[in-house]
Amino acid sequence: MLNMSNSMGMKSFIFLAIYFVVSISSAEIKCPWEARSGLEMMQFDYSDDRNPDLTESQIQEDLACLKVLFKNKYVAQDDYPNINLIGRLQALSLNASAMKSSKFIDLIYNLHQGMPDVHLAYQVNGITKKYVSPAGHQVNLSENLDFEKVYSRNGYIYFKPAKILMPELTASQKEFISLIKSGDKNLVLDLRETVGGGGSFAEELVSNLFTPNQKVPNTRRLQVKSGLVYVGLSLTTRIVYGEQGKAFYESIKEYVKDKKFNELVPYTIEEKMEAFQGKRPNEYKSKIFLLIDADCASECETIVEKLMVHHNVTTVGSNTRGALRYSNAVSFLLPNSGIWVRLPSLRYVYENGAPEGVGYSPKIKTDFINLDELFNKD
Repeated sequence: MLNMSNSMGMKSFIFLAIYFVVSISSAEIKCPWEARSGLEMMQFDYSDDRNPDLTESQIQEDLACLKVLFKNKYVAQDDYPNINLIGRLQALSLNASAMKSSKFIDLIYNLHQGMPDVHLAYQVNGITKKYVSPAGHQVNLSENLDFEKVYSRNGYIYFKPAKILMPELTASQKEFISLIKSGDKNLVLDLRETVGGGGSFAEELVSNLFTPNQKVPNTRRLQVKSGLVYVGLSLTTRIVYGEQGKAFYESIKEYVKDKKFNELVPYTIEEKMEAFQGKRPNEYKSKIFLLIDADCASECETIVEKLMVHHNVTTVGSNTRGALRYSNAVSFLLPNSGIWVRLPSLRYVYENGAPEGVGYSPKIKTDFINLDELFNKD
C-alpha cells in the first residue's frame, strides 16, 4: 500500500508539473503598452542609433503590441480578405528567437507580403521598410523652377506647389486659385514632387475649374476612430507638420491624459461620402496640363483623381505612386525593439480609383517634359 501511494503521489506531482509548464507556455504574452496611460502613449523618442539585442520574450511582447494595432484596426486588411494577418503574426510569435531589431524589422515587414500599402512603414537603425511602387519613376523638366511660385508666362501660367501640402492654403496657392477664378488661361500644374499632405487645395481647384453641371468623382471615407488612433495620428501630425500640428497634438494630449490604455482601444468606423462640387459659373475652356510622376502621392493623387476627368485636362509624365487608397498614418514605437511603426487609419473607396502601388497612368507618357513644346503635344 505504501509503494502504491508513493507511486500515485509521484504521478500526481508529474501531472501537476506538466500542467504548470503547459499553462505558463500557453499564457498569452501581453503588450507592455497595456500598463501605460494615455499620456505615456503620447511619448515618442525614436532614435536612428537604436538597435538593441532582443530576447525571445521581448520579441513576443512587441508582436503582442502589433496585434493590438492590427486589431484596432489596420484598414488595409479589408482589401485583402484572403490574407490572415493575425494568423501570420501568431505563427511568427511561436517561432520567435533572439535577434537584433535590424533583423526583426524584416520579419514583421514580411507579415504584409501580398498586401500592397504605400502608407505602411517600419523604421529602425536607419533602415526603412516600405512598399515601393514598381510602375512609376521620376520625370525631368526642361528647366528648374521654384516651389510655391506662380509663373505667368506668354501663353500659360505655371505653378508647382510645395512638397507637402499644408492644412492651410499658402499665399502662392491662393494666388494661383485667384488667377483661375478670375480668368481662363492655359495652366501647367506641376505635381511631380508633391509627396502628400492635406488641406483644401484639391477642393479649391475643383471648385474653380468645374461648373456645377460637370461631374466630379465621389469618394467614400472610412476612418477608424479610437483613443489609440488619435494618439498615433497626433504623433504623425506633429512629426510631419511640426508647429502646424502642435494644436492637434495638444488637444489629443488633453483628451487622453486621464485615460488608461484599455479605454483607448475600443474603436468605431466613421463613414463619410466626400463629394467635391464645381462652382465655376462658366466652363473653363483653356488647356490644363498636370505634370505627374512617382513622387506624386496621397493628397497629390487626390488632385489628379479629381481633375483628370475634366475634359480639358491632360496628364503628362509617369505613373503616380499609388498611395491613394489609404491615409492618416498613425505612429507608434514598439516598446522593446524601438521600431517606428506607421499604419494607415483611413481607407478610401474611390469612384475614380487607381490600384495601390500602381497609381494613375498619364495620358502622355514621357521621361522628359519640355515646357516650350508642351502645348504642341496635346
